[in-house]
Amino acid sequence: MGQRPNPAEVYEDFVVREQFRPFTEELLARAAPQPGERVLDLACATGGVARLVAPHVAPGGGVTGLDVSPAMLAVARARAAAEGVAVTWCCGDAVALPYADGAFDLAFCQQGLQFFPDKPAALRELRRALAPGGRALLSTWAPLDHSPVVAAFNHAVERHLGVAPLATPFSLTDAGAVRALLAGAGFADVAVAPVELTLRYPDLGEFVRRYLPAVAAIAPALAALPPAALAAAARRIEVELTLQVGPYLDGDGLRNPRRTHVAVARCPGLPPR
Repeated sequence: MGQRPNPAEVYEDFVVREQFRPFTEELLARAAPQPGERVLDLACATGGVARLVAPHVAPGGGVTGLDVSPAMLAVARARAAAEGVAVTWCCGDAVALPYADGAFDLAFCQQGLQFFPDKPAALRELRRALAPGGRALLSTWAPLDHSPVVAAFNHAVERHLGVAPLATPFSLTDAGAVRALLAGAGFADVAVAPVELTLRYPDLGEFVRRYLPAVAAIAPALAALPPAALAAAARRIEVELTLQVGPYLDGDGLRNPRRTHVAVARCPGLPPR
């Protein structure tokens, strides 16, 4: 941590690729994207969903990723280009989508809804941008105590640095509230189900050292800290967590159980013939 890292790049390399990717694959399995479909990745961040779904809708389809953060989108563009994946990237606001009515057949929002200041307005916009019969799949984390390693990390960061970096990501943890938001926005056939996966990491120390700068992408107070301060805090947090997450450490490293809610909903009306 001697040189200040780019939080968006660290977020991509650790959170998106190593923490979100298994859940992204679960989303795609439920969505069953088809060739020719038009897809929106709303609050796409560094484009983890957009890049993974793009091959499924080829030929004839297309994927658009929209996010409010230019820094996240810069990483998304660079990674998509390096991977040879065609995605249209757009910097914009979820409550004022720059798309015509019915522009998409399928939409994803992975761990983004909880960040929207006006969630009902954003979901109404999402429904407007979906074609009749179009599907929307959203994920939001279940309560933090269902992700015990992450909960211990969050509490330790708050004790040592005065910031609870996961307060916003875990601010919409009630499945009933998610269901009500989608129904209130006019979606039909709303279903919300828990998905729990156990991720693995080979070493607790590296987990902490990489997770701390990664969450700086969503916790500006951490991004403002000098790299040396983050490095020192990481060492203290690792010592503390060694005791707290002992049951999740074994000969293969760190077990990291995580639970999310996956919502599947449909835009009312029949798909066009």
